[in-house]
Formats: sequence, structure tokens, C-alpha cells
Amino acid sequence: MAAVSRKPLYLDYNSTTPMRPQVFEAMKPWLTTEYGNPSSTHQAGQQARKAVETARERLARLLGARPLEILFSSGGTESVNLALKGTVAAKNGLQVATTEHHCVLRSAEAMARSGVKLKYLEVDGQGQLRQNPEGPGLVSVMHVNNETGVIHPVGSIAKVSHENKSIYHCDTVQSFGKIKINVKELGLDLMSVAAHKFGGPKGVGFLYKSDGIDLFPQMTGGEQEQGLRAGTENVAGIVGMAVAAELAMAELASESARLKALRDHFEAELLRKVPEIRINGALGPRIHNTSSFLLPGGVESDLMIMRLDAEGILVSAGSACAAGAIEPSHVLKAMGVPDDLAKCGLRVSFGWASQDSDGDVLVAALVSALRDLGKAAV
Repeated sequence: MAAVSRKPLYLDYNSTTPMRPQVFEAMKPWLTTEYGNPSSTHQAGQQARKAVETARERLARLLGARPLEILFSSGGTESVNLALKGTVAAKNGLQVATTEHHCVLRSAEAMARSGVKLKYLEVDGQGQLRQNPEGPGLVSVMHVNNETGVIHPVGSIAKVSHENKSIYHCDTVQSFGKIKINVKELGLDLMSVAAHKFGGPKGVGFLYKSDGIDLFPQMTGGEQEQGLRAGTENVAGIVGMAVAAELAMAELASESARLKALRDHFEAELLRKVPEIRINGALGPRIHNTSSFLLPGGVESDLMIMRLDAEGILVSAGSACAAGAIEPSHVLKAMGVPDDLAKCGLRVSFGWASQDSDGDVLVAALVSALRDLGKAAV
């Protein structure tokens, strides 16, 4: 099949999002004319420091947090590593859900090799926890699953964790900017965020650390970020992240409704034309922009992704961090999907630049590909 020349139809927003134009405009001065190091005492440095601290205040305001509770990082993975490996309470034990992102699971495995007692929290067929976390120690359960879009009741998990004298870390990389989050109301102790998931730049994020939670740094050097994250701050990225966050929050209600309608229409049309499709996590709460499903007839996701890519339609099998992996999705396996079917999982995720017609275009392409492969009766 010959590749098309039209602009690709991007439906992989859970992997990354196109940067919003307003974000790029806000960043440009800090990439060109405003180049001071925020740790320098001269006027160029102090201008950069003011930009960083203003962004910190704006992000804290969106979360109901205090500015000193926002620690800037290079993204979600670094924030997770600091939260898990740096939390003093983890010495009493660590509990993580089996469906966590690899940055949580592999950090947990590394900690276990260092002697930390590790317990996995199993999930049911809809991706929800089968058991409550115990304590004391550190609990890490994500807000929204990056592959399936399944939403966890993080307020309840935080409450149970605290009752058991545990600290609660929440990976909100897939929920920040899509769901309203007030860290005090939910009872979050630690929370990881990545800017490129909500229209911001890559290479920047933050860790919310509730005042009073003891951390020790994973990167040593200078005294930046209260001595917990050494290294010169990414001023342009931090400024852009704050703008992207404010834009996402300002449009949260309207975009949630629009993208849910788009996602629901896509799934309804897909099921109407290919009834054998199985939607993952459909019986429980899911984020509005994500659809995860199993292809029928043993069609593996890698084959379908390549066929769609040749037509200029970009989707994924799950986590972008697992691209190239030959193993079936650990998330689907944890939900009880057999290995042979877990290799057939496809993830479609919509976002701020998605058009209402995108779902119909994808359905037509999926049906055509399945028909060509002899896997669809329509």
C-alpha cells in the first residue's frame, strides 16, 4: 500500500501532544533574547528567576497547592523516580498497582533489588484495584492509566493509605489537564506531571510534594529546587508548561465534553461495523479521550499500526515508552487478557487539535484493513 502525501491524522495524544501555539510564543523569548541562568545574581539571571517563580505560582494555584510544593523536573519519569526513590517512608515498604507505567514499575523493581519490600496491588478485569493498600510505607497508584484510560478513585486510595500510615504518590501524567485536580481535597502527598501530555513542551514536568513530606535528592549538585533537584532549571520549558496548564484548565469542561462525544461516537461506529471488537475497561470509569480495544481474529497491533501509518493515520499499541517491545501489554495481562489477545490491543487517544470527523476516518480505515486481512465480515 503506497504512503499518502496528506498530513497525518494524529490520534496518539496519550503518547505526546502537539504544542499549542500560545505555548511556543510564550517560550520564544526564553529561547532567544532572555538567556540568563536563574541562579545568577545579575539582572539577566534575576529575570529568569522571576519567570520560574511566576510559573511555579501559577501551577500551584491550579492545584490548590503552595508554590514551595512544586518541584520542577525534566518530566514525568524523573518526577516518579524522585517520588519513589527519594521518599523516606519507602524504607517501610512500597506498594504499586500492576498496571502502573513502566517508570513506576521499573523504579519499584530497582528499589526491591536494594532491599525495599515491594508488594503489587492486583486489578480486576476493568483495571480497578482488587485490594486496598496496606501500610505503613509508600503507595503509588496512578490517576489515569496511560493505555486503557481507566480512572482510579485516587481520593479513596489516599484516604485508605493515610489510615494505614502510608504516604501516597499519584502519577497524574495522563490526567493533569484533563481532570480537575485539587491536591488538598484529594489528599495527595506526591504527584507527578509531564508538560508534553497537555500541549506543553517535552523535557519538562514537576513533582508536587506536600509540605512536610521528607524527600532526599536523586540528582546531586547545586541547590536548585530546594536542594532536591540539582541542575539549571529549563526556564523556557517551565514558562511554556505553565501556559499550557492554564489553557488546558480553562478549556477543561468544554474539551472533556467534546472529546467524550468524539470517543463515544468512534466506539459506537466501530462496534456497529465490527461487533467482534472488545473495548478494554468499558464497564468502569475511563478518561474521556481514550479508547483501548482488542482487534479481532488475532490481528496483532504492530501489523495494524503499520497499515494505518501507511495511510497517514497514527495510533499506538499503548505506552510510547514500550515501543518496539515484543511482549504483550503488561496492563492488559494484569486485567486478565490472555497473552495472545493482549498482543492485539490498540490505543486511540484524541486531543485538543482533534476534529469531529477523525473517528469516522479511523473506523473506515480499520474496517478496510480488517477486510483485507480477512478478519471482518463487513
